[in-house]
Amino acid sequence: MRLVTGFVACLAVVFMAACSTSAVMDSQHNQYVETFQGIAPQASILLVPFASTQSPYQDGEAVVMPEIRSQLATGHNVSVLDMATFQREWPTAVHSVGGFYSPVTGRFDADRYHQAIRHFASNVNPNNDHDLIVFPALVEKQADSKGRYAYWDGVKRRHTNAGTVMTDPRWHGTTRGLSLELNTFTGAGDWLLTSYGGLLLPFYYEMDGSRPEVKRKPSMFDETDNIHSGVTVAIAPFMENVEAEPSR
Repeated sequence: MRLVTGFVACLAVVFMAACSTSAVMDSQHNQYVETFQGIAPQASILLVPFASTQSPYQDGEAVVMPEIRSQLATGHNVSVLDMATFQREWPTAVHSVGGFYSPVTGRFDADRYHQAIRHFASNVNPNNDHDLIVFPALVEKQADSKGRYAYWDGVKRRHTNAGTVMTDPRWHGTTRGLSLELNTFTGAGDWLLTSYGGLLLPFYYEMDGSRPEVKRKPSMFDETDNIHSGVTVAIAPFMENVEAEPSR
């Protein structure tokens, strides 16, 4: 990544990340089943707990999950699967297909994964009470840095900087952003769509010498406004057919 302070280009630093751009309020990385025609208003949604146990972003799950539920509930009927049921049924579903990875090549097997999802759905939604089952995840994504801001998954976020040599820095290149990923399946466990919304920049740049250092933010999930707007981007496909409430 290249840093420009004021009008003088002081140095160039390369960070290991690829380039990705996106327009505000939409993620270019969203994917849909070919027959997708939107989600009907007041759909019954079963929201599954975050599956990560050792993620460096685990602390954020308690912040992001209520935001997902609250925003989805403005147009749908949302239930959250309890953790005890998830921890019992998900490993059972994975075991039923022999795991997701080939014992020969070690590669991820998408067919086995979708079989496990269907097995899981049949156990947690046996009477088809829920129209949709949503699996959330916090994932690092590649972001495009242009000046003071980084752009990815439908949002722009201002870079955070620290240090004695950081007078109005401008970054050009790539960095990493944290996004909300929502993998959505029908009540029977068939994949429907995957959507993303950029939440925040998990790293900041500190420069007291000749080279900037990349450090992880210690209190990143205090950025509640950014989290709110990022969740709004991720759930946009769920809300396209929901009429806005009249203003009062």
